[in-house]
Amino acid sequence: NQVALGIPVTKNIKNTGITLGTIHSVKGLEFEIVFIMGMNEGTFPDYRAVKSAVALNEEKNNAFVAITRSKRLLYVTYPRQKLMPWDKNNPVTQKPSRYLSSMR
Repeated sequence: NQVALGIPVTKNIKNTGITLGTIHSVKGLEFEIVFIMGMNEGTFPDYRAVKSAVALNEEKNNAFVAITRSKRLLYVTYPRQKLMPWDKNNPVTQKPSRYLSSMR
């Protein structure tokens, strides 16, 4: 709700519930458990970022920020297939993000 209203995300004082935030909105915060979704090529890094070394480096930094938000557990997911807006009948096979191989 805070993100939708434009209010900065702050630490949950009671440590209950969940926080749904973007990578940019959770910079500087830490959480016990973090889920990162969409770690596939074309999403993370964004398909436009691969055209520029500067943009690709920024995406790599954002991945680092996302990964380091976790204190205890980190779950990283990506879709095997994805329906594209221009063709909702034929799912496109997705590749894992290039950043996943460097995490091992």
